[in-house]
Amino acid sequence: MKKPDKMEVTYLGSSRNYPLESTPPVYMVASYRIDENSTSLKWNENRTWGWLPTLEHARKAVKMNSGDMHETTFNYVIIEKVPAGICVLNEIVEVYKWQPDKTDKNNFRGKWVKCKKPKCFENVLNLTIG
Repeated sequence: MKKPDKMEVTYLGSSRNYPLESTPPVYMVASYRIDENSTSLKWNENRTWGWLPTLEHARKAVKMNSGDMHETTFNYVIIEKVPAGICVLNEIVEVYKWQPDKTDKNNFRGKWVKCKKPKCFENVLNLTIG
């Protein structure tokens, strides 16, 4: 089956979306604790950190672990492109995995490394604004 070029979603009644195409998107950042063998997310093990006006700003925030996005708990960070509007569809732009410093037994030090999207993110929409 061919994957569609653009996701098509039909909204009914009061759920109809209200996009603002002339407004630039923002980039939201969220941390997740993911069991790498699972295909589903545990929704209580995440935190949305906020939004930034450009992808470059979001990347920089992740790379510097701004706000301690790892918190010794979270092992993945996502950056989502979020268009302006009501009932919009976000797009996961980048995913990072925590790479611990092997000399740190407490798991405080390390860095975020860009990686492939885990299976549990495959069919999930709007991870940062739920």
